[in-house]
Amino acid sequence: MKAELNKYYQLNNSKSYFCVTIQRRVKFEGLLVIKPEKAGIDDIMHYGYLVDTSNPGGPDYESKLCEIEFKDEDIISEYQLKGMPLLYIDFLYIGKNQ
Repeated sequence: MKAELNKYYQLNNSKSYFCVTIQRRVKFEGLLVIKPEKAGIDDIMHYGYLVDTSNPGGPDYESKLCEIEFKDEDIISEYQLKGMPLLYIDFLYIGKNQ
């Protein structure tokens, strides 16, 4: 699959990737989602930031903390970003200001 800028993709988490931010190869466990933001030479390498998918019910957050280098062959599928649920109530804060 060919990566397009500003879309979201699930990457193969059984591989290690070069993290530009810390200048090291790292391996991730769990769901690995990235948003490509720039392409390298000849569109062979792509660079993008990790998406925080840690909350299973959503929402997902775009992170600007960890930039990853990856290739088109690392893409498993396109990913649909989960937004804020339609009904969101934070029970910890109900009645705090009374």
